[in-house]
Amino acid sequence: MSVAIVFACLGLTARATLDPVAFLRTHGGFSPDDIASLDRGESIAHSINADGSEVAIAAATMMAIPIEFYLQRFQAIESFKQSADVLQVGRFSTVPSAVDLRALTLDAGDVSALRQCRVGDCDVKLDATGITRLSRAPDISEAFRSHLAAYAARYLREGNAALMTYHDKRDPHPLAGDLERIAARSPYLPELSSAIRSAVVDFRGTLPADLGQFLYWSKEKPPGKAIVSVTHAIIHPETQGVAVVATKQLYASHYMTGSLGLTVLVNRGAAGAPRTLIVYVNRTRVDVFDGVLGPVKRPIVRARARGSAQHLLDRLRQRLEAEYRAAPKGSLPPR
Repeated sequence: MSVAIVFACLGLTARATLDPVAFLRTHGGFSPDDIASLDRGESIAHSINADGSEVAIAAATMMAIPIEFYLQRFQAIESFKQSADVLQVGRFSTVPSAVDLRALTLDAGDVSALRQCRVGDCDVKLDATGITRLSRAPDISEAFRSHLAAYAARYLREGNAALMTYHDKRDPHPLAGDLERIAARSPYLPELSSAIRSAVVDFRGTLPADLGQFLYWSKEKPPGKAIVSVTHAIIHPETQGVAVVATKQLYASHYMTGSLGLTVLVNRGAAGAPRTLIVYVNRTRVDVFDGVLGPVKRPIVRARARGSAQHLLDRLRQRLEAEYRAAPKGSLPPR
């Protein structure tokens, strides 16, 4: 079954007007050869249309696993995100608390910066309340973990109304605004799952019963400073052979002012031979392109993001396929 056919069969909320080949070519920059390569098991990644403050990529690959196995492993986020660039990661409890962040350590540079922070002038992204609180705290790391946990808990109670407004610079920067901009630039989102789109732009603390969710935190080390982030994972389980996972960034300590990842999983297997097409699209808004060096930084950052996405998909495919082959057969989801 070709890529075009399986996308045409998107049963979640896909509309009859969705043209999968046009989507991959226009939104993903995929050539006809790229599309054919997916059926041969290769990973493809491209930078996609983005405005001056955005890094956007589309990537795809094929994995010899069933959709349910991918979702099962994804929910074990601590092992799923294993990578040389991921220094620490943990999943929040249903009611987040500082205990969930006990493994998180702050780099000495961030501790020093937070001690010197003032509202409107801080080298770590944070809201005004957090900046004031942490600059006066006797234990910066402990106060940071407590503040992030309280923020995560408030978000799960109140939804997007609780989203942070960064006050690290003179002009306040609401995270909600950047998430809305990202959603507006993602016309494919409502085509794939209108419920997930609503959870991204209009989350009020509850989700439809058929969606799954959890929050997790991570500390990752790209080139530059380590980034501490909080993410809301939203899962639309498999329906008629298609599942969708969204990763909505709720906080990032450096560089990023908003990010949304979307993973579409399409069943292309047959009895006894599982195959899942993985399509990943990410749009991230950043504040590193300001100033006279912005035009120089932009292509470098975007090329690095594209290469990283393809590399991560390759490694993830290798690891998940190996885990699937090695798993006791009685523990595996249906093929």
